[in-house]
Amino acid sequence: MTDRLGGYWLGSRLGGAVHDAYDESGTRYALTLLPSRPPHQVKAAMQVRARSVARVVDACLDGDVPYLVSEYVPGPTLGEVVGRRGPYEGDDLYRLAAATATALAAIHEAGTVHGGLTPDRVVLGAEGPRLVGLGLGGDGSGAPGDVRDWGRLLVFAAYGPSGALPPDGQDRLPDQAPVADRSRDQAPLADQPRDQAPVADRSRDEPPRSPVRGRPVDQSGRLLDRLDRPLRELVLAALRRDPDRRPRAHQLLLSLLDVPQSQQGRLLPPEPVDDPPLGTRAESLYLQLGRADQDLVPEVFLRLVGMAPDGTDTRRRATRTELVTGRPPEQAALDHVLKAYTEAGLITQTHDPNSPTAPNHRPSAPTLHPTLSAPAPHPSLTAPAPHPSLAAQNSSGPHPTSIAPGHGPNSSGPRQTPAPEPTDQSGPPGDGVIIAHAALLRAWPRLHEWLDAERDGLAVHRDLTRAARRWETGGRREADLFQEDELDRALAWAASGRRRVTLSAAEQAFLDGGRALVRGRARGRRRAMAVLASVTLVAVLAAIVVAVWQNGTADGKLDQAMARVAASRARALRAADPVTARRLSLAAWRLAPVAEARAALADSAADPAVDVFAAPDGGARSLDALSDDGTRLAALTDGTLRVYDTLSGRQLATTAGPAQSVRAMAWSPDGRTLALVGVDRSYLWNTASGAGVGPPFGRGLGAPGQQSAWFSPGGGLLFAAARQSGERWAWNLRTGRAAFVGQYVVVGPRDRVALVFAGTRSEVVRLSTGARTPAPWLDRMPWEYAVFSPEGERVAIAEETGVQIYALNGVPVLPARLRPSPGHLRFSTDGQLLASTDSDRVRVWRVADGTRLTDRQVPATGTDRPAQAALAPDGRWLRVLADHGTVLTIDLAHATPPPDPARSAASICGRYGGLSQPDWNQYLSEVPYRPAC
Repeated sequence: MTDRLGGYWLGSRLGGAVHDAYDESGTRYALTLLPSRPPHQVKAAMQVRARSVARVVDACLDGDVPYLVSEYVPGPTLGEVVGRRGPYEGDDLYRLAAATATALAAIHEAGTVHGGLTPDRVVLGAEGPRLVGLGLGGDGSGAPGDVRDWGRLLVFAAYGPSGALPPDGQDRLPDQAPVADRSRDQAPLADQPRDQAPVADRSRDEPPRSPVRGRPVDQSGRLLDRLDRPLRELVLAALRRDPDRRPRAHQLLLSLLDVPQSQQGRLLPPEPVDDPPLGTRAESLYLQLGRADQDLVPEVFLRLVGMAPDGTDTRRRATRTELVTGRPPEQAALDHVLKAYTEAGLITQTHDPNSPTAPNHRPSAPTLHPTLSAPAPHPSLTAPAPHPSLAAQNSSGPHPTSIAPGHGPNSSGPRQTPAPEPTDQSGPPGDGVIIAHAALLRAWPRLHEWLDAERDGLAVHRDLTRAARRWETGGRREADLFQEDELDRALAWAASGRRRVTLSAAEQAFLDGGRALVRGRARGRRRAMAVLASVTLVAVLAAIVVAVWQNGTADGKLDQAMARVAASRARALRAADPVTARRLSLAAWRLAPVAEARAALADSAADPAVDVFAAPDGGARSLDALSDDGTRLAALTDGTLRVYDTLSGRQLATTAGPAQSVRAMAWSPDGRTLALVGVDRSYLWNTASGAGVGPPFGRGLGAPGQQSAWFSPGGGLLFAAARQSGERWAWNLRTGRAAFVGQYVVVGPRDRVALVFAGTRSEVVRLSTGARTPAPWLDRMPWEYAVFSPEGERVAIAEETGVQIYALNGVPVLPARLRPSPGHLRFSTDGQLLASTDSDRVRVWRVADGTRLTDRQVPATGTDRPAQAALAPDGRWLRVLADHGTVLTIDLAHATPPPDPARSAASICGRYGGLSQPDWNQYLSEVPYRPAC
């Protein structure tokens, strides 16, 4: 099976023909494979817009493999919850009835039907019940069939999996009848209005009748006695045998809205929804590893990514020998990494018992992710047959994987999914390692970052790996070695790719063999020329000229190859280390003035990032915070707090951190006090006092995920928030009490004004007087991407369509929005500049005319640590805290000079100097050190 369909990367199979899927941006969806003749309702389903229905976002109906893509709704299904915890009762049944009736009314209003409403197509998400499976067709019973299924759904919720509806021929509703057995003799309902009759109205002389056979219902109350009378009447009406006499979904909804219980709260899952996407699972596991293990993770995953014929990424099988050969000291760490990601279902390993690298124990299949395991879906849910071209997926052998409940039809027994075959099968079968799901290539931002940084060299590395394997297995024949252009290309990659991938022993030996062969042939040519010296004097002179020319050509080729290496390495380093990138560009130019070296010098001259500081003890496990003016960096590493001057690199202060884990840190506006938010308490450290961290106070952040802390502009309030869980709080440092409990708040300068985001009930609050002004214009605005201007009378908000600045009455200030709109905003102290950062980019605009002054990539921070921007008071310098305690200094007044390689080289020499010998040995070890300045 393919790794992709259209623009979607496939993950695990959620059940039946439904797959977890991700688009190019990493957004998660549910992708359903359709039969070769897709149901006609698909196009109509794409028009449904309702909060209680999983939206159908895309469909391919005329391709070789028809499919439908819908919004992914995390959470358990109604069938799973009732199966584990028992039936619902009381007000919960009303909430379920109202939510599902609302969904059906919206579906029918759009001119389509659901056609398969069952307990396993109702997902209890964080926002309440939502219907999934729209557009998949049904049994042809139309809108009345949906209403009938709604009634059966309520009976299931009230009575549980054992059911309450009897088979035909019984008068009552005993406790052991199946709920989801659909009537097979019901004809489709002819479209005709039924708005005139009340939902549960029956003629006075018509006794209550059984929903199954139309016979009178026993008045003892045994029939549906777990439902209150108003709800029971609606359910009985929905279950009428005659489809023409069933109410419409809109009528059901109107009747339910008359019952107060239907409008009081939402039916939520019994436990918090914990269904992380692939990327979150991979990132969480990465952050739990030790530093030595983390260093190996990119190497493992980059060796598991290949390139399809059309140039797109694909999964690749690598042998364990390829991963471990030449690195015995790292064998234990590598085994630990492979075991961790295999147990999480993100990597699949196959072992050949005859392989020397196979583990001694018998390997077990990957286990289900503990937070995603779930019981099998309800047996009433039937999947459409997949397209014949994908039928092979069911014969490739089971591969246990993580399950996201609620999106797919059931399968008997434990839910499993086959591992789709990758495009690049370069490793031998039986002993290999492969990424379990192609979707991980887009779902995990950190892996995507690694791939982007190494993309230019990945194809070269794959060719090198295959050639080295062929050379080893073929007895190390000279004919199998790289020569000429192939060797130059591989040597260029060998240096530029060493940031994330190191050469295995076999690959290094292969390159050494190629270099030795080239040098040996050059020496042979020189000896041959010497033999000709005895012929005549003219011949001798000619031989000398030829030998010198040939020797010089060989040396020149090596210099040119290494110049390209240096230029490529400069390009790879530029985002994270612009200073070393400049020095490498200079070295490339000094080695050989090739086009790549000239381009590297031009890029260095155009780069506005002029300096970099990296915390000496920083790393993937350190926690960092940048002061508001960008001059101080706080780093917490292995329990020790350190403060650095980012301009000079000096360490200014150090102390022991709190005993408990710290979730987030923030500097006070004056740059003197550091706040540390722990798991259950918070701390303050006066960095200029010489004392240690102060006593605990207030609250902490217990939930994992993306966490942040910040001071109010006046320094009187400390805020903290955990994005994934929604946990947030504010602490008044002056009174020692909680503030703005349960509210989303953005505070303005000097703590005198605040915006309270509460939908249409949002307000502008003057904190000094307590005056409140309604601000409904803030409805649907993202509070986390809002910031006050320095004077406190305007607010900038990064919306999906761009950044706009508003007066506090909601009137836009800018004639046109600033685009693109990446996220977190910060004004300069005079309000003339506005900076915006996301996880891997920073942009700065001049507010007066909307001119974008800089737009630069920064080292990607991953999903849990957004980059921080700090504008210097003079407005010229921007400092950005990015990955692993790296602080870039960007010159906002930088102007790109005209291309002049000689002038650029002289400028680099004058300001930065050339590579030191240790740096030369690190990046350009293939050629002897040469001073560049």
